[in-house]
Amino acid sequence: MPFYETLPNLCPDFIYLDAPSQSSALGDVRGISTDHPERLPMEADPLALAHFLLPGKMIVVDGPTANARFLKSNFQRRWQYEHDEVGDVHIFELCKPPLGKYDRVQVSASSASAPDGFDSLTTARSLFLSAS
Repeated sequence: MPFYETLPNLCPDFIYLDAPSQSSALGDVRGISTDHPERLPMEADPLALAHFLLPGKMIVVDGPTANARFLKSNFQRRWQYEHDEVGDVHIFELCKPPLGKYDRVQVSASSASAPDGFDSLTTARSLFLSAS
């Protein structure tokens, strides 16, 4: 399972995850490596960042359903999840109450940018799919 040695010290609003290469893993974990034709590549860095993300943040997984399912089953906070099977895109939104007055302003500003009648998952999906 590939991890980057160091991650940028920031709090992203949006994470875009494309499939890692099957042979990108260096080494193994207890003898298991994704560098094998019968293994599925997994990217686990979003799990390291998940506890530091603020409410309303989004993660888009472009393609690798196995990786999206792995993240979904290992996230420990409340994430809203949608899978667009046609575009093979998985969208996660962190659904937690704002942390305080400044976070509330940011979350409401993000929500205000969505067209009337659309939640942020629908908006993200339509923006992402229209760009691809």
